[in-house]
Amino acid sequence: MLRRPFAAIAPALIHTVRIKVSFADLDPMGVVYHGNYARYFEAARSELFERLHWGYDVMRDAGFAFPVVDMETRFTHPATFGDTIEVKAGVLAWDPKLVTVYEIRLIPSGTLLTRAQIVQAGVDTETKTLLFEAPGVMKERFLAALQHNG
Repeated sequence: MLRRPFAAIAPALIHTVRIKVSFADLDPMGVVYHGNYARYFEAARSELFERLHWGYDVMRDAGFAFPVVDMETRFTHPATFGDTIEVKAGVLAWDPKLVTVYEIRLIPSGTLLTRAQIVQAGVDTETKTLLFEAPGVMKERFLAALQHNG
């Protein structure tokens, strides 16, 4: 897993959300259950993709899906009830696979809690076949964001 992945990503392909940790997110030890971090990653990724005009409804209507094929997560510190966390998502690569990297930090201290990388593979939803390159419409949307926002 890259130590400083966001340094290599254009700002147009990065998005950050803030989440307040709820009681329902905790495990019996009083820290966020590790499985809930995937929901936090998804919140940031979903908003990022909406901003890139490649949200799940657009993806579906275009005939594509991007199931997760690999997820690597490194936990360094726990989040607890009432914490405000900042979840940053960035698209590291999108052709042929979609590679999104994440960091979760505690607000306001900035303490790094979690770092992750998720790989998704494109699938044609009609034929159920794996794509060996990113869909043209997806490339267009991502490149347009880069040209517009740098």
